[in-house]
Amino acid sequence: MQQNFPTLLRSALGILLPVSLVVLTLIWLGTNFFLQRSVENELRVHLEANGQREVARITTRLASLSAFARTVAINDLIINGLIDVDGRASYLPTFFRSLAPPASSGAIVALLDYRGRVIASNSPGTSAGSLNIYNLDLEKSSLVITRSAVNVLEPVMYNGFVEGAIILSYSPLDFPALYGHSRFGDDFFIINDRDVVLYGSNPSLSLAEIKKDFQSETWITVNKDLGSTDRKLIVAVNLQSRQKLLTDFNIAQIVGLVLFGSAFIGLLVFAAKFMTRPLSSLASEISDIHNVQGLVVPLKVEGPSEIARLAIAFNEMGQSLGAALLKEQMLELNLRQAKKLESVGQMACGVAHELNTPCQYIGDNLRFVDQNMSGIFDVIEVITRLENDIGDPEATEEKLQTIIELVKSHDLNYILKEFRVATAESLEGIIKVSGIISALQEFSSPMAQNFAQTSINQLLQNAVIVSRNVWHDFADVKLDLDETLPEIHCCAADINQVLLNMIMNSTRAIEDSCRNEGEGLIVISTRQECGNLELRIADNGCGIPDAVRDRVFDPFFTTKEHGQGTGHGLAVAYDLIVNKHCGVLEFENSDNGFTTFLIRLPLETELPQPVSAAVSNQ
Repeated sequence: MQQNFPTLLRSALGILLPVSLVVLTLIWLGTNFFLQRSVENELRVHLEANGQREVARITTRLASLSAFARTVAINDLIINGLIDVDGRASYLPTFFRSLAPPASSGAIVALLDYRGRVIASNSPGTSAGSLNIYNLDLEKSSLVITRSAVNVLEPVMYNGFVEGAIILSYSPLDFPALYGHSRFGDDFFIINDRDVVLYGSNPSLSLAEIKKDFQSETWITVNKDLGSTDRKLIVAVNLQSRQKLLTDFNIAQIVGLVLFGSAFIGLLVFAAKFMTRPLSSLASEISDIHNVQGLVVPLKVEGPSEIARLAIAFNEMGQSLGAALLKEQMLELNLRQAKKLESVGQMACGVAHELNTPCQYIGDNLRFVDQNMSGIFDVIEVITRLENDIGDPEATEEKLQTIIELVKSHDLNYILKEFRVATAESLEGIIKVSGIISALQEFSSPMAQNFAQTSINQLLQNAVIVSRNVWHDFADVKLDLDETLPEIHCCAADINQVLLNMIMNSTRAIEDSCRNEGEGLIVISTRQECGNLELRIADNGCGIPDAVRDRVFDPFFTTKEHGQGTGHGLAVAYDLIVNKHCGVLEFENSDNGFTTFLIRLPLETELPQPVSAAVSNQ
């Protein structure tokens, strides 16, 4: 009966909205991340350009020093001061005091003669030693940058000859004013050709620290030669410092997102519990189904409309599936019974044949006795009359002569000898018939249908006897039984069927191998191994090809042509041993040409009757 339940859409309304908001938030975060990366890339390009401009600024500043020195060097007063030794003291000091060096007023401007002696300077007491110009060539313009000084040298020429030089020297105290500061607050370093830092705009920052962070892309650097010197300028820009505002904004966004997400997580948890409670109950009930009977037990119908319809559909499916499985088990039971009847039919045919042989020669012997009893009766009759003539010698002699003639005419000596042989053969036949009937009685006993303590060795001997007609034309059967083997708890009827199926399977394998009569061999052995009974049935038949090894125990699988076999014998044996007796059934092809089937059963464990057997009995 269809019932009305709230729709899943109405039930999940409290979930879809927050989920949608979360999805939109994720899309927004993704877009924001993309924009942030774009801004970072643009910032890198912009900062790269700023670094290039900084290189140009410092290069221009250093070039202005050379230009200043060059301007001073070509001044007439300077040239006259070198030539006019006597009068230069009157004007050179005033001239040098009037000079304003670029960048820093603390810079020293000095005039040297061709011997390197200081002639005049804007700083009293200046000497060649204090200027550190011993390594400079006075005849060449040069710009020398070291840790201790920045020296600019410009030769003073007169009539094509170098008469002296102008020295512009900056001490480390003048470096901040000389190099200046980046317009954008960037850090820079001046290094020599051995990467030794000669000057850094930020004393708290080392070039080694920057190089260590290159891999993390924290810094952007610009490296360029400084004019004609062997010095280089490295401008370093810290991306993190440029991104501080953006980072602060992102932190604020993350905090807001966490607060926003926390509020909706509570809603999601509540909605999830509301949605999953009926589903969990449904899953729990389904997980409790362990057998066919469990399928017919209906599940609880509750929860939203869609889940309720799912439970109803599952109940309908369970009922149909349970009925189908029960039908399949009944078909399997009927098929197993048909196979059992097939085995019984073949066994009955074999038993009839086995009983016919001894019965035939018992009958032949009885007919031989019946046919020859007339001569014996004639002799007995004469002997009886002889008793009346004992007192008459002539009559006695006559009857004795008659007896002798009867013995000769009926060949009683031969008959009596053959009577003994016929009697012995008849007794042997009767014993054989009695043994076959006894084995058949045990084989088909109603008590064999139940689980009980049973001797596997006795079952094997009975199976060999009742199946003799199956194998005796194709093979010999050799029994190698462990006489100390204890009885095991099993269903004798099932084991009998397994043994018959296995013997018939081995016989057909030998028959298919086209062996000559007497060459086929079936070896059946029993042993105790590790608390188990091991029963091996080996034959030297055609074997099992590797291509079908995985399908040997499949129902209806057979390698014979259509109509020559059902392909169910090994499948039934596997089901009875593995599923019903919790044993093992496997096989192997040996190098000696034998195929061996191994049956392993527990020796002492009493096995509960499986569910499949219970269903079969029902």
